[in-house]
Amino acid sequence: MPVVTTHLEMHSPDEIRPKACADPLFQIVRAGVPQWQVNRFLYQFVGGPWNWDAYLSKTEDEWRALTEAGDLHTFIALYDGSPAGYFELRQADGEVEIWHFGLARAFIGKGLGGPLLTRALEEAWRLGPSRVWVHTCDKDHPAALANYQARGLKAFKVDTEMATTRREALAGAAGMGLMLAAGGEGLGASAAVRRFHYSVDGALIDAEPTMLSYLRASGVTDIWLGWWVSATPPNDEQMRKMTGWKSRIEAAGMAAHMILIPLGHPGEGPKEPRFPVDGHWGVRPDGSTFAGTACHPPVLRDTAAALERFRPAAFRRWFLDDDFRVAQSPFDIGGCFCPQHQTAFLKRYGLAEGRRPELLEAVAKRQPTALLKQWIEFTCDELTGCFRGMRTATGKGLDMGVMVMYLGCERAGIRLPDYGGVPFRVGELMFEDAGFSPVKGKTDELFGVLFHRRFVRPDMAYSETTAYPPERLSPRNGAAKLCTSTLADVRNTMMMCMNLADWERRSPGLMASAMRKHARLHQAVAGHTPRGPFKHFYGDASRLVGGDWPYSLFLALGVPFEVTAKPAAGGWTFLSDADAQAAAAGRLRSPGTTFICRPGQADGPACRPVTDDLDALFALRRSLLPQLATTPHVEEELPVVCAWYPTARAVLLWNLQEQPVEITLRHGGVRRPVRIGPLDMELVEGVARA
Repeated sequence: MPVVTTHLEMHSPDEIRPKACADPLFQIVRAGVPQWQVNRFLYQFVGGPWNWDAYLSKTEDEWRALTEAGDLHTFIALYDGSPAGYFELRQADGEVEIWHFGLARAFIGKGLGGPLLTRALEEAWRLGPSRVWVHTCDKDHPAALANYQARGLKAFKVDTEMATTRREALAGAAGMGLMLAAGGEGLGASAAVRRFHYSVDGALIDAEPTMLSYLRASGVTDIWLGWWVSATPPNDEQMRKMTGWKSRIEAAGMAAHMILIPLGHPGEGPKEPRFPVDGHWGVRPDGSTFAGTACHPPVLRDTAAALERFRPAAFRRWFLDDDFRVAQSPFDIGGCFCPQHQTAFLKRYGLAEGRRPELLEAVAKRQPTALLKQWIEFTCDELTGCFRGMRTATGKGLDMGVMVMYLGCERAGIRLPDYGGVPFRVGELMFEDAGFSPVKGKTDELFGVLFHRRFVRPDMAYSETTAYPPERLSPRNGAAKLCTSTLADVRNTMMMCMNLADWERRSPGLMASAMRKHARLHQAVAGHTPRGPFKHFYGDASRLVGGDWPYSLFLALGVPFEVTAKPAAGGWTFLSDADAQAAAAGRLRSPGTTFICRPGQADGPACRPVTDDLDALFALRRSLLPQLATTPHVEEELPVVCAWYPTARAVLLWNLQEQPVEITLRHGGVRRPVRIGPLDMELVEGVARA
C-alpha cells in the first residue's frame, strides 16, 4: 500500500500556536546525559503501536553513535513519574528537525499531545535555527498531522511511496488484474489504492458456480465469508466447506477473509434464537434483554473457541461484526445494566449503592454528568478489553478489526482512539433508497464517514456500503455510495448484503463502471486532505450524549470543508445539537471560528442559529460569498459537495441530485464549467491556491 508522508515547517517562533497543560502530574525533562539504551527504549515504547521499525535493526554501536553525536537533544515526558512520551531534536545545516515525537499509547487522548509539541517547538527554537521542520506519515497516529498543523507548522511537501510486504504486493497485483478484467485502464503501480470487498454466504458460492468469476470481472478484489459465533464451534464438515470456499476464492484471483459475529447482532432478542446463549445477552436500563450489549465471559470464551477452530483455514484478516458496540443502536447510551455490571461500576469508582437511580436518570435524560461520563468510561474500557482479548485469540501475524455503524462512538462503548491501528469499518447507515435518496440522507452518511476517518488510517478504513433489505437499494444509489469513500480517502469499499448479480441484470455495467471510475478518481486525491472554510466538527458532547441527526447539509452547499477534531481558528463550524448546547453552557469554546447551530439549541451569542435546510443554508452562503473569493466554490445554488485538496491541486464535485447538472467552479477570477451526471462525481484538476 502507498505510504503518504507530509513534511511540515516553521520559519519563526512567532508562528507557534501554543497549547498549555494545567495537569501538574505532566512534566517534560531534558535528558542531560546521553544514554543510547534510553533512546532505543523510547523508540520502541512510543513507536511500537505505529510500526516504527526503521531503527530496530541498528546495532548497539550505531545507537550509541546516533545518541552521543552531540547534535541530538532528547526530552522525556513524564506523567506522575512514569514515562509518557518523548521527542528528539536533531540539528543539521542550521536547521532543527523534530526527529522523533510521540506519546505512549496509554496517554493518547488525554490532551497531552498539544502541550508536548508546544514544548518541542519552543526547545527547537532555543537552538537558534533558521527553520524547524518535521515529517509524519499516514502510518502514524491519525491525529499526528492535525496536531502539527494546530501548533502552527505548515505543510511544504507531500510524498507518496509504495511500502508493501510481499503479501500486500501480491494482493495489489491481483487487484490490478481485476481492474483489467473489468475493462479498466492501466492505472500503474498504485492501482491498489482502492480495493473493493464483497461479503457473501459461502453456500451461494456452491449454488451459483459463476459467482466468483462474475465478481472478479466486476472489479471485486476481496471476498469475506461469515460465521455466527455460538456455543458450538464449527464442526469438521463446516470447516471442510469453509476451507474449500477459501481455496476457490483465492483460485479466482481474490483474497479471502473472515467475519465473526461474536456478540449477537444488536436488535435481536431472546425470541429470535439466532444467538440463544446464556451470558451473551445484555440488559437495558429498564431490565429487558437484547443482543449486542454484553461483554460477559461467554462472549470471549466462545469467540476464542471459534477462532481456534478456524485457525487451520489460515484467514489472515478478520472483522468482528455485530455493528461492534455495547448498545442496541449506535445512538443509545450503551453498557450492560445487569446487577453484576452496575455493582462492578460502583465498586470501581468507590460510589455508594444509592447512586444507581442517579445513573439511570442521567442515561434516560442524556445528561453529560460526571457520573454518566464515568459509566461511559467503564463501558468503553470493557468493550476495548473484550476486543483485545479476541484479538489475542487470533494469534500473532493476523489482523482483526471492528465494524462500526454510523456515528458509533463512546456513548455506545466504542472509544474510537483505541481502534486507530486496526481495520475499521467507518459508519454509514442509509441502507435503502428511502434513507439515501434525500440530499440530507447523503450528507448525513458522508458526515459519519468523515467523522470516523479522524481516527483511522486510510488503508485501514472500510466503508459500509450496505443494502438492506437488498432489493430496497437501487443500483444507481449503490454506485453513488462509492462517492463517500473517495471523498474521505477510505481505501476499502465493503459491500454487504447487496446482490451485485441482480444489479447487473437491472443496470448492466453500472457498478463495474463506477468502481473503475472511483479507483481512478481516488488515485488523484489519495493521501491528500480536504481543506476549506466550512468546518466539519463532531465534539465530545455529541460523542457522549448526542443523537443521530448531525448538522450535515452544509456539505451540500458547494463550498469546501475540512474535518476538525477541535473548534478551528477560523471559518464557520457547524454544530450538532449536543455540541451547541455545550457551547451555550460554556463547555465548548471557539478560538476564532463562528459556531452555527439549529435554532433553539444555543441561546445567546455563542452560536449563530441557522435552520438545517437548503434554503436557509444557501441564504447563509450568499451572505458569506465576499469572504470566499480565494476559495474554489460552486457558483450555482445547487446541492453539490465540493471537496478541495490544495496539495493535489484538485477539486472533487459530487452531484447530489438524480438529474445531471451544469455548474461553474469559481476560483478567484477563474470560472470553469463542469457537467456532472446524476449522483455522479467529477474531478477538476489544476486548482491551485489563489
